[in-house]
Amino acid sequence: MRSDQFPTSSTALPTRRWSGRKLLIGVMAVFLVIILAVMARLLFAMLDTKLIWVFYLGASIGLLQNHIKRSRALWRRLNVLSDWLALERFNQSYSHPDLNGVTVIIPAYNEAATLRQTLNAIPSTVCGLPVHTLVISDGSDDDTPIVATQRQAYVCHSPLQRGQGAALRLGYHLALRHRSRYVVTLDADGQYIPSEMEILLRPLLDGEADFTQGSRRLGTYELESRLRIMGMFLFGWVIRLLTRHSITDSSNGFRAIRTDILDHLTLLEDQYHASELLIGSILKGYRVVERPITMLRRQAGTSKKGRSLVYGWHYARVIVGTWLRGG
Repeated sequence: MRSDQFPTSSTALPTRRWSGRKLLIGVMAVFLVIILAVMARLLFAMLDTKLIWVFYLGASIGLLQNHIKRSRALWRRLNVLSDWLALERFNQSYSHPDLNGVTVIIPAYNEAATLRQTLNAIPSTVCGLPVHTLVISDGSDDDTPIVATQRQAYVCHSPLQRGQGAALRLGYHLALRHRSRYVVTLDADGQYIPSEMEILLRPLLDGEADFTQGSRRLGTYELESRLRIMGMFLFGWVIRLLTRHSITDSSNGFRAIRTDILDHLTLLEDQYHASELLIGSILKGYRVVERPITMLRRQAGTSKKGRSLVYGWHYARVIVGTWLRGG
């Protein structure tokens, strides 16, 4: 570029003068900024408490989700450790357990008061097959393991109390490992009549079914809770709607199963196990039938299922969750 294009020191620069119009616009802009700032301050002052609670709630939810993830991971590790300890103790106690034939699995948590009577009522053979009893002590701190041992039952003691589902999974694992042909599950509280297990086993032995569910509605029962009876009807309707399979008593704990199918089911629930097992079996294509059984009042102690509404909520949660994952 040529040098004469740049201003020299002797070149006079033009002076800027603010006209009245430009000055007025500048003053109005300053006042507008001030007014907006004041309005914003008032708005934030009004919303200050609500905003704090919103931010607090958001942060709390984030922390809670993180805590739940960590807690679940820790609980899974504890479950694995508890199962390992229980199985190691079982292996040390019984070098060659004989579970061939029919294995009656009884989950029990502090059921010493009723367990003896239940064990005494279990027959030694059913439908010509030998019957072996396996009691899963779910963290019991009473004489449940001692009573079971005295009655010549196999005992697998878990150091943690986790729920009926976790106890039954241990029992299923042992039945599969030791080549049991059929599994019958039975509660320890004296509500079922063990001699009726022949009714449940017969469809399996005749090749009609893979899984027989006991039904108090088809048989007889002593009324203990009207709310739970209503739930039995409601959940039966829901399961029929979801699976297109008629079930009258989905929560019944008296059932007979071909042992080999247990190896193909996804069982995750520690407590609310009945619907998961039943719906999983139906959705996997196994033949599920119901047979009438008798259900009595609990002979002693209290139910471990919790209050009816809480139990109903979790039971419904498991029904829907098992159906959504396809068994």
